[in-house]
Amino acid sequence: MLKPDKDNFHLTYFSDQLPTSLDFHWGDAFSVFFLISGRASYTMEKYTRRLHPGELWLISSHYRPPQPISFGCQPPCKGYLLQIGPEFLHRAAPLIADLTSCFSSGERGCVLVQPDAPTLSCLEEICGKILLCQKEEAFGSNALSHIYLLEFLIYLNRAYFSRPSMFHKEYLENEKVNEVLAYIDENLSSDLTLERLADLCFISKYHLAHQFKACTGMPVYRYIIKQRVTAARNLICSGLSATEACMQCGFNDYSNFLKAFKREFGCTPKAFQKQR
Repeated sequence: MLKPDKDNFHLTYFSDQLPTSLDFHWGDAFSVFFLISGRASYTMEKYTRRLHPGELWLISSHYRPPQPISFGCQPPCKGYLLQIGPEFLHRAAPLIADLTSCFSSGERGCVLVQPDAPTLSCLEEICGKILLCQKEEAFGSNALSHIYLLEFLIYLNRAYFSRPSMFHKEYLENEKVNEVLAYIDENLSSDLTLERLADLCFISKYHLAHQFKACTGMPVYRYIIKQRVTAARNLICSGLSATEACMQCGFNDYSNFLKAFKREFGCTPKAFQKQR
């Protein structure tokens, strides 16, 4: 894995062939892992935490774990890994703002950000532009990639400041919640209720609801909808019709599926298919 110079940056795209683990310990670099699709997790200081599509995991340059942070995935999995030298951000600060703000809140130097759907789409598009600049040898490609990086960081900071309820200093570890997350992901087509999930863990539904939101930043029902609509999107990408994807992912009402899809991705399934 390339370590950036102190005054530079590098963006890597991972597709289905990504390795089973990645070393996140790069010393002075600010790092961003941006999961697009699939299942992923990271192990930090003996704890394993799950990442979900649409989440960005930020690591400050001052974070010094006792052991390298490892990343694992279950293919198919797609995402971006961005490494930024601190001098690049410090040089930009007088011109724009402190672009390191989104990295600095976590007590241990690690931050989880969950942007809304329009911002998420914008961040993914910018990553694609940066990758293209990295591959090109055209005049000004390097300068243009720096401009796109500044744009990416501005939108990332906006997401950080505008959604405080979805932003946490630490992504808490909770064994019961991890069990529920795994069960939901493996049973999206089943009847998933808070009562049923609580019974599986032998705890009260009120206790589960509180712990779940503390760990994930969202209520149980919202997580279920988010996972179902993401799974449906992936099925649509593979060629399935929107109606079939809706039924296979646990939506019993197509109108509710349409509302959830548009809320999550900013367009209808039909419009999404046309964009592919």
